[in-house]
Amino acid sequence: VLYGNGESGKVFALDMATGQERWSTVVGHAGTATDTAGIFAAFNVIVSATKVAKKAEVNEAIVALNVDGSHRWTYMMRRGFHVYNFQGASPGDGTLVFMDSSGGLYKVSLETGKLIWESGIQERETSWQTTGAAVIGPNGLVYCA
Repeated sequence: VLYGNGESGKVFALDMATGQERWSTVVGHAGTATDTAGIFAAFNVIVSATKVAKKAEVNEAIVALNVDGSHRWTYMMRRGFHVYNFQGASPGDGTLVFMDSSGGLYKVSLETGKLIWESGIQERETSWQTTGAAVIGPNGLVYCA
């Protein structure tokens, strides 16, 4: 199965053998911001950043779906922060790590979307901008750019 997302706010699954669409689900009613919108797909969870508010201009939410396209959870970004160039990573312990566009780092449960921890400069401002992302090294450490 190939998972993808688009500017329309849809996440979809394609059959790799036939190219036929298996399912398509709208996760962002305002679409997905026109950045490099990545998908995280592992452990029977598909995750995408998106815009959920009707007039949102940025991805202010992380949405997780089950492998059948049904909604699992939504994590709303707080304090005006948003996600740009979403790139989720997992250390394989049932969690997801990702960065916001101002350099904040988050770890949430893949099962529930509950925030486990948030890191970064506490005084950071929403106007700060990075196009970097977080990755997890073979030593289990999270690296941010």
